[in-house]
Amino acid sequence: MSDTLRGTTVVKVGDRELTLKPTLGAVRKIEAVLGGLVPAFQALGKGSVDGVVCIIAAGAELKAEQLDKLAEQVFQAGVQDVAFQLIPYVSFLLKPSYKDEEPGEGNALPAAAL
Repeated sequence: MSDTLRGTTVVKVGDRELTLKPTLGAVRKIEAVLGGLVPAFQALGKGSVDGVVCIIAAGAELKAEQLDKLAEQVFQAGVQDVAFQLIPYVSFLLKPSYKDEEPGEGNALPAAAL
């Protein structure tokens, strides 16, 4: 079992809570739709409803038929409010092992970013 499950994130969209798991499958889905994790950050910054839905759907393993309802919920909840919650999740996907390193070692995030 992978230790990356420690990066699981709960996102609140209106009255709904969704659990996002940091998996390779989620990364690959995000890459396929948005072009990678850096474009995923850009989609969050732009306030893209579809970008937010893509990230949530990938992490929560949602089915295609659930996406239109989720898009409406993201829109109603406020896309920037939901997008802000996704930043730690996408950050974790970039390097799921960063907590195993000492700050300043390799590409570890500084302690202030944890």
